[in-house]
Amino acid sequence: MKITLTKTQIKLIIFWAILIAIAPFALETLMLAELAGAEFAVGFLLLYLKQSIIIVREKVAGFLRFCGEVAEILSEHFAFREGHYLSHASLSLAVIAIGAPVFYAAIVWYPVLAVRSFT
Repeated sequence: MKITLTKTQIKLIIFWAILIAIAPFALETLMLAELAGAEFAVGFLLLYLKQSIIIVREKVAGFLRFCGEVAEILSEHFAFREGHYLSHASLSLAVIAIGAPVFYAAIVWYPVLAVRSFT
């Protein structure tokens, strides 16, 4: 027995799933769905949450503005001047290139040596 769903049934299933997911936070949408239908309730829910969406967009825009201000402040810092940055970056790269293999070797071989000393 194969069950086939039409587009309208799939749409209703999706709308009811959205409503059930939102039910703990906005119970009135379920009552509205019973009276006016699932599509109307989802539309009401979008209008109901519009103010929250606007607030989230403003917070994201503020965060992006803050990141831009931080980047501008850092670009004026002494450490990011062209001559200093190049020498600092090359020295850091050399330390990582030399230190990383030593660190990995210590991670691999130290447990072997520690276990061997207890036997």
